[in-house]
Amino acid sequence: MREPPRPVTAAFDDAEIVRLMAPLGSFRNLLLAVSGGPDSTALALLVARWLAIGPAPKPGVIVVTVDHGLRLESAAEAAPVARL
Repeated sequence: MREPPRPVTAAFDDAEIVRLMAPLGSFRNLLLAVSGGPDSTALALLVARWLAIGPAPKPGVIVVTVDHGLRLESAAEAAPVARL
């Protein structure tokens, strides 16, 4: 039986981050396209934490900022990603 989805307010602990990200450890490199919206920013922060705590080998990671232009706010959201 499948587990119910976690509540949105639940945080991942380090062990869960390592477990969830483990399949990505087999790649040599990863490219993250981050628009600055909450979901892609959370993904970038999750990957950063995984790189800090996860076991070797770890892929190289390149993060690019994407202004997808889907909403009026997209340019303003993309700008802080460069600083992050």
